[in-house]
Amino acid sequence: MANPWLLFSGIGMVLVGLFAVFWWRRKSKVEYRYFVFGSVVWVICTLTKVIIDIGTKGLFGFLQTYPVFLALIVSGLYTGLRTGFIESGFAYLFVSKTNIKKRFEEAVAFGIGFGSIEAIILGASSFISILVFLLYPPLIQTVPEAYRQALITELNMNSLVVFAPVIERIMTIIIHIFAFSLVFYAVKSRNNFYLVFSVLFKALVDGIIPFLLYTFQKNTLAGIYSIESVVVCLGVFAFFGTERMRVKFQ
Repeated sequence: MANPWLLFSGIGMVLVGLFAVFWWRRKSKVEYRYFVFGSVVWVICTLTKVIIDIGTKGLFGFLQTYPVFLALIVSGLYTGLRTGFIESGFAYLFVSKTNIKKRFEEAVAFGIGFGSIEAIILGASSFISILVFLLYPPLIQTVPEAYRQALITELNMNSLVVFAPVIERIMTIIIHIFAFSLVFYAVKSRNNFYLVFSVLFKALVDGIIPFLLYTFQKNTLAGIYSIESVVVCLGVFAFFGTERMRVKFQ
């Protein structure tokens, strides 16, 4: 039987995504289409990453023959640079090849659109998955035995874990806002230093994931919040970075 309180993590993620859009729209009066632009780029980037991951699937099997530290470095570099080049790169192409406004307000809306659609989809997926197992507990028996115990553990996590995904989505949206404000400013100022900074920052954010998952146990409350503490640190850095970019756009 799944812990019903876990449903609130999915609800929270969806609400974070929706609130961010409506809050910034009300505060800045920016057109809704800029949120849509960010969401569309997220879909394109996600599909591209999935295709690339399928094509490089053998890489991670190959890495299992190498020492753990080396495997973590390679997987971290791959994951980080893949995300950095695809997300910041596609955003740069979109912003530079269209006649959209390149103000700070639109940059933030683009970043919120990118992060909000991610939060809404992940939240809805989490909510539906948990709800299905709550309504039909015997379905757990259809899961392959190799994954069943891990799934049971996740479905019965401590109720306090519900806050972790919500915190992560808030921080992730802030990270996207900062990264894409760098991209917008790179186009506006015709200075690719800011594009490189955006790529490297995104690479750092995703590149440390393999290390975090190896270092902390993601199926324990302490492990999950240890990982989230790192995400919070990156989010705080992104928040102050965004404030600095706001001044530059003026």
